[in-house]
Amino acid sequence: MTWVYLHLAINHFPVVLTLLGTVAVLASLWWRRAAREAWRYGLVTLVLATASAVPAWITGNQSHEVVEKRLGVKEGVVEAHELVAEGTLWVIVAMGGLGGFALWRGHREGTLGPAPHWVRWSVVAAAVAGSAMLGWTALLGGKITHGSEAGAAPRPDSALTPTAPSQRP
Repeated sequence: MTWVYLHLAINHFPVVLTLLGTVAVLASLWWRRAAREAWRYGLVTLVLATASAVPAWITGNQSHEVVEKRLGVKEGVVEAHELVAEGTLWVIVAMGGLGGFALWRGHREGTLGPAPHWVRWSVVAAAVAGSAMLGWTALLGGKITHGSEAGAAPRPDSALTPTAPSQRP
């Protein structure tokens, strides 16, 4: 198993979990009946998104040279994704930290009283920012292998043309 394979296998978890968590915390602002459950689900999902973002970033960082040198992708395309991913990681870590604090604060509500309003609004703001940053990072990551800007070295026509079994080495 290579770093590139691992990165491609796990990089969708933080994106999907952050989007689900963001939708849940936003929904908890409007749903009066299920607000508490949606809020708790959103917080747990945001914390799990943070836990999955760290391995995604590590595997992506390790994949950098392989993608450029062995797969022939232009450095500028990978660099843009890598720089945005590092900034995104910091936003996601803050989001997970705020989510974890809000979970802890909600658990201690019986003894400490209700959490201050800034806790809820800071989690919502961090979740929206995390979703936006992850979307941008994913867009740039898709351009590495899927976009016209990938700049991969063109394959010779023979690599694209099927050969008869008798002609294969």
